[in-house]
Amino acid sequence: MRLSTRNVGRSWRRWRGLPLDEHVIVIEPWRVAYFRIPKAANTSIKTALVGSLGLPTIPGLGPTRDKYWRIVAPRKVDIIRPRTFATTARYANYWSFSVVREPAARLVSCYKNKIKRNKRLSPSLLKLGFDRKMSMDDFVHHACALGDEVTDVHLQSQASILVHAGRLLPKLIVRVEELDGQWPHVQERVRAHAGVELARLKHANRTDGVRRQSPLGPELLELVRARYSEDYRLFYPFAPGE
Repeated sequence: MRLSTRNVGRSWRRWRGLPLDEHVIVIEPWRVAYFRIPKAANTSIKTALVGSLGLPTIPGLGPTRDKYWRIVAPRKVDIIRPRTFATTARYANYWSFSVVREPAARLVSCYKNKIKRNKRLSPSLLKLGFDRKMSMDDFVHHACALGDEVTDVHLQSQASILVHAGRLLPKLIVRVEELDGQWPHVQERVRAHAGVELARLKHANRTDGVRRQSPLGPELLELVRARYSEDYRLFYPFAPGE
């Protein structure tokens, strides 16, 4: 399989030297890796990992921030690139999982959170030409015009994170729409692999059928399907709820 992403260079993704492609949280004592996907129950899963590891809370610094993990658990947790995970021999025996989300629902969630609710846009979205006065339609059009190599991590295709050299990296992938029912299976697999009890999810984002609930019209949905075609092919060959 070959991903159809735009090869427009990585200059913006390094504009501040940030490790924007370090998507894998590796729990070393467990030999378990979580491939995080922004806007796909990421906060809930990180919170469950914190509880299971018995890590402390830090006022003003939550588990969604990489800085938190590097401060409180530098010997227990590594944050690495998918490429590193794929090409490092010792990770071959690590159990790994990820949670994905229907691309249109993920875009809508990003718009509501990053454009409408936040008082200020992140520097990355400002750099890409987004603004807080954008309508949802304009946001989707603009997001779909940006290739994976230059876009914000919240708008990057999930396939570009989870696939390396044509290989899907996580051993288990759960759709966020099914996460509540599938989380016990994740707990069981972690228990069998590492002998630890993974905490329950306190909250998981839920999306029902994008065709029933999406505020995007047919034209925009087709645009999203074209832009995130690999996500649909790999994870959503049917619409949620069908």
